[in-house]
Amino acid sequence: MPADSDEEYQLSDESKKALAEFYADQQKAESSNEITENWQFWYTDDTSIRLAKECIAACLQGAEENEIRRIACVSCPSVMEKLLQCEEVISGRIIPFLFEYDMRFAAKYGERFSFFDYNNQDMIDPKLIASFNLVIADPPFLSDECQLKTAVFVRRLLRQNGNTKLILCTGATMETMAEKAFNARPTLFKPEHRNKLQNLFLSYTNYGEFLTSE
Repeated sequence: MPADSDEEYQLSDESKKALAEFYADQQKAESSNEITENWQFWYTDDTSIRLAKECIAACLQGAEENEIRRIACVSCPSVMEKLLQCEEVISGRIIPFLFEYDMRFAAKYGERFSFFDYNNQDMIDPKLIASFNLVIADPPFLSDECQLKTAVFVRRLLRQNGNTKLILCTGATMETMAEKAFNARPTLFKPEHRNKLQNLFLSYTNYGEFLTSE
């Protein structure tokens, strides 16, 4: 797909039906449309802003003038939220896209949202495959299975031109898996969460230390 393409993505009838059923179940369980941190391991604002800035800097590195680039946020909605406030996104230079299990984000982000279940990856719209310059991912579980399946999904999203970048946020206990599955190594930046987690989290990249400063 051309780098500057911004077509509206369409799901198959089967996928739409599955998503509709999922969304109906969510609505039964929720009496409010507000998306609260009870449903997500939200990063602190400082972490979300830093990650969003790093995504933009890394995504634009080596880009040609006026070239539109795409960022995929996999299971990290708080980064998506901050990306949408960045000038490069507001101007249309960068297009972010959220892949997330919680269907309430569909109403919030519209065509920039896609349902993501690491156990059922075939629901992705084919037009999204190999269409992103950078992926930032936070696998939902600290397990080898989840990390491996998320890594497979990430590889499907990234373009095949050899100039793509990855940012991974996951537990320090996953360092070996991060290198094996994502080809990513830890950086000095440690993501922090609003609700303190028991597990130490690290950031990993496939390109070295962060390009942005505190």
